[in-house]
Amino acid sequence: MKSQSGDRQLALKLAGQARDVALDRVEQASEPDWEGKAFVAVRKTAEAFREFISDDVWSHTGLEKPREGRALGPVFLHAVRAGWIRKTDRVRPSVRSHLSGKPVWESLIYVEKP
Repeated sequence: MKSQSGDRQLALKLAGQARDVALDRVEQASEPDWEGKAFVAVRKTAEAFREFISDDVWSHTGLEKPREGRALGPVFLHAVRAGWIRKTDRVRPSVRSHLSGKPVWESLIYVEKP
């Protein structure tokens, strides 16, 4: 008989694997040129804002919308790995997504304006 904590750990592992598969699919569907532009856009946004959500990337940089609407997700993960940003435990409503909560990202490369 499995313990409840063992069941929870298995459920979390499976959910993480499903998330990784979904992100891989989104990333494979995005256009390579667009992904490079999006990576630059996230960097510019991280340099300009102490904290931001995905809406800020679109509005601050004028990044064009890709075929796959979720394509910015994997770009954020690349920016985390690059050491530019980190995810906070907060969300803010997104005007681009019917006010659904979007993760707030903290910039690790914010440049204070004089």
